[in-house]
Amino acid sequence: MPKLPVSIGKYKITGRLGKGGMSILYLAEHPSLGTTVVLKKLTLKGDSAHRERFRREATLMMKLRHENVVGVYDHFKEGGSHYLVMEFVDGRPLSELMAREGALPEVEARWLAGRIAKALAHIHSRGIVHRDLKPSNVLLGRDGGVKLGDFGIAFTPGGDDDITSEGTALGTPTFMAPEQLEDARGADERSDMWSFGVCLFEMLTGRKFVTGPSPAAVREALPAAVKTMSYRLPPKLPRREHRLLRKTLRMKSETRLKDGKAALRLIGASGHRDTPPESLQIRLNKLLLSMEGVSEPTPKAEIIPDKNRPDEYDSGGLSSLQSLFKSSFSSSPRFRKEVVSKKGTAEQKKAKKVKTFRIPTGMAAILIAFLAVLLVSSVIPGVWSAVFRRNSYGVFKLKLVYPVEAPEHWLTAASADIYGEGEDSLSKIVSPSLRISANNSFLSSRRITLPEGAYRIRWSLGDRVSWYSFRLLSFSALEKSGNGMMVLEETLEDPPAFPLELSWTAVDAADNRSIDGQVKMSWKRVDTPEGELISGGTYSFLFEASGYLPSSFDIEVSPWRRNLNLHASLWPQPGELIIRNDSGRLIMPRLNGSGIYYDMKEAPGTDRIGRLESGSFRVLSLLPGDYLLTPGLGKSGLKSFSLKSGDTVTAVVESDEEKQFIVRVRHSD
Repeated sequence: MPKLPVSIGKYKITGRLGKGGMSILYLAEHPSLGTTVVLKKLTLKGDSAHRERFRREATLMMKLRHENVVGVYDHFKEGGSHYLVMEFVDGRPLSELMAREGALPEVEARWLAGRIAKALAHIHSRGIVHRDLKPSNVLLGRDGGVKLGDFGIAFTPGGDDDITSEGTALGTPTFMAPEQLEDARGADERSDMWSFGVCLFEMLTGRKFVTGPSPAAVREALPAAVKTMSYRLPPKLPRREHRLLRKTLRMKSETRLKDGKAALRLIGASGHRDTPPESLQIRLNKLLLSMEGVSEPTPKAEIIPDKNRPDEYDSGGLSSLQSLFKSSFSSSPRFRKEVVSKKGTAEQKKAKKVKTFRIPTGMAAILIAFLAVLLVSSVIPGVWSAVFRRNSYGVFKLKLVYPVEAPEHWLTAASADIYGEGEDSLSKIVSPSLRISANNSFLSSRRITLPEGAYRIRWSLGDRVSWYSFRLLSFSALEKSGNGMMVLEETLEDPPAFPLELSWTAVDAADNRSIDGQVKMSWKRVDTPEGELISGGTYSFLFEASGYLPSSFDIEVSPWRRNLNLHASLWPQPGELIIRNDSGRLIMPRLNGSGIYYDMKEAPGTDRIGRLESGSFRVLSLLPGDYLLTPGLGKSGLKSFSLKSGDTVTAVVESDEEKQFIVRVRHSD
C-alpha cells in the first residue's frame, strides 16, 4: 500500500478511506476547526473531461447546504492534483445495509425514501440533476442522518457547463432512466425520479429491478421490468408505496413525478420525520459493529425454575407448550443449561442441579420438515403450493424453441403473457421472463404456480402474435394422471427478411449546422459479407466528409425492423497551434481571453493551456476558426490569426527592450 502522506495543503492526513476508479479518499483534520473532513483526490491525470467533471462537482456541491446532502467546504489544486474538501459522514452506504439485510421492512424503506426525496427536492430546487442516484451514493450516519453524495456527473439542464458528448450514457445503467441510457444530456429531474423509484423497489424487495450485461441490454429489458413490477413487490405492500413506484417507474418521462418535492408530498408525513425508526437504527448499529470487527453482544442465558410449576409436562394448554419449548431447547448436549436456584438454603445453592430433557422425536421431525419446506420454497417457486395446496394449485413452464443460428438480439422481440379466463373477459396475471437455455437452443420460464383453472397464453414473436388456451390441473390431479409437469411449447420460426429503409442526417458537431450535402455515407454487413441491407442483420455505417473526422455506427437490427434512422455528428478536422516561448520570461497564454480551450487531440473536451517556461513550447489541437492570442493577463502582444482544418500555425512569443510581448505568427506551407 502506498505510504500515507503526512499532509496535503493545510490539512493533516489521519487515514485513508478508500480508492475508486477516478479518485482516492483521505481522512483529514481541519487545521483551524480541528474537525474531521474528507479529502477527495482526482487520480486521472491528463484526462481533461474528468478534471472538468471534478471541478463542476466542487462548484455544484459548494452551492448546496442541506441536512441530507454531503457538504463540500473547499476545493484546491496542489502538485498537479485536484482535491475536494468534504464533510465526513461517520457511517456506511445504504448499499452495504441492503447487502447485509436484504429487503427492508416497509416502514424503514419509506423513511429512507423520505430522506432521499428531501435531498432531491433541495438539489432540484437549485436546478441541479444528480444523474447517478443509487444506494451506494446514499450515506447512513451513525447518528441516524441520511446524506446524498457523489455529484461527479451532476449538471444543470439547459446550461452550457455539461461536457457530456451526445449519445453518451453516464451513470449506473441499472439505475438509469430510459432517456438517460440513450443520451445522458437528455436527463432532467424526472430522470432522477426514475432512479429514486429503482432504489425504493430494491429496498422493498431486496432484488435488482433490472439486470443486463450492457447499457443496451438494460434498455431492452426495461419495458418488461416495468410491466412485471407489481408481481415482484411484497404481497401486502401499502397502496401509498405502490402508487409512488407507479408514478416514478414510467417509461415516458413526461408522465413521471416532476421532482423530489412531488415525491416528498406523495410519501406523506413519514417522509418529514427526522428520527429514523428504531429497528433501522438497530440494523445500522449491527452493520457498523460488523465493519469494525466487533462481535454483537450476546446476553447470557440463565434459566430459573418456577417452584409452582411441575417439571413434568402438563396434560395440555399454554403451560404445557411453554414447558415443552423450555425443556426442548435446554435439553440436548448443545443446549444443555445449568439451572441454579437462587432461593433456598446454603446447601441448595451449593448443589448445582442439572436438568436435561430430550426433544420428542415426532416434534423434531415436523419442525425440521417445516423449516426445510420454507428454505426450499424460497429458492424453487411453487414448493409451498406443491406441499400445502396440492388439490387447488398446479404448475407449468413455458418453452420457446428457436432456430439454432438465431443471433441473441433476435430473441429480445419474444415475450409471453398469461391470462386467466373469466366468464366474459380475460384478466392478465403475469408476464414471465424467458431465459436462454444452457445449450442455446430454446428460451424457458421458471416454474409458474397458479390456481387450478382455465388460462390462455399470448405469445408475441416479433410481428406475429399466437394465442394458446389450456387447462391447468392441480398437483394431485396431475400425479393421478401419471403425467409430468406441463410444458407449453411454441416455436419461433425464421423471420421474413424485410428490406430495410434507411434514412440519415449529419450535422457539424461544433455548431450543429446541417452538412448533409457534404457527407458520404457507406455501410457494410458484418455478420454476412456482401449481404443486402435487410432486417435481422448486423451493420457498420460510416459517415465521411472532407474537412471532418469520420463518424461510425455498429448496429444490430431486429428481424422485424423495417425502418432505420441515423443522426451523425461529425467533428471538424482540427488544426495545430504551436506556442513557443522565446521571451525569456514565464508566460500564461490565453486564447480568446480564456486559459481554457477545446482540445481535439483525442476525445473532444476542455483543457487548460497552463504556464509556459521560457525556451519551451506547447502544441494545441484546436477546432478551425478565428482566434485571439495573448501571452499574458494584459493586452501586451495581442495577436489574431485564423486556423483552418489540417493547418499548422506557429506563434513565437518574444520580448522587446521595454519588456513588452511581441507575437510573430507563421502559417505552415
